[in-house]
Amino acid sequence: MGATSGNVMVTFNESYYGIEGSPYHIQDFVTGAFHQTGTGRYEDVNIRYNAYEDWLEVIIEKDSLVLKPSAIRSFEFSYSGVDYVYRNGFSSGNNDISRENYLRVLHEGSVVFMKRHSKELKKANFDPVFNTGSRYDRFVENESYYTAGVNGDQIEPVRLRRRDILDLMGDYSDQIAKFARDNRLNYRSEADVLRMLEQYDRLQ
Repeated sequence: MGATSGNVMVTFNESYYGIEGSPYHIQDFVTGAFHQTGTGRYEDVNIRYNAYEDWLEVIIEKDSLVLKPSAIRSFEFSYSGVDYVYRNGFSSGNNDISRENYLRVLHEGSVVFMKRHSKELKKANFDPVFNTGSRYDRFVENESYYTAGVNGDQIEPVRLRRRDILDLMGDYSDQIAKFARDNRLNYRSEADVLRMLEQYDRLQ
């Protein structure tokens, strides 16, 4: 397989034993596909996304390997009836996203709407005097949202709130606001925001 060249893969034997929670967005390996820069698309591969390390892991010939983000532009899989598509190659003006960070593409139309799944390792901070804090290191999930123009790799952070979402709609913001009111949509709901973006595309 062409993807096994040395500048693409490294053997993975990291252990997260003793840490509460999981570094993975979805714990199980699932059948998916990935696109390797300069080589092409590989399908029907067992993959899983490590949201703490921000890399893709695959099983090839019974070995668990890491695909370096610099070589893997995108990957995709389905889990419990939901499709997941991740891409990198983006950068943000405030430098909180680099070109090797993976973002999940939630909507791709007039606006590209994406989500960052990341895991943070919180160290144990138990205080025996007051019996407070955590006794163990643990993984904590963080989520953030970004948008980009359909042809752009420069992205901007966006929050799930009325002002930010309507700003995305440009001249159609009043129509989208009415659509949200008429359908009792919540600007803080990811699913409802996706409905607004779909309506925005229909208005174009």
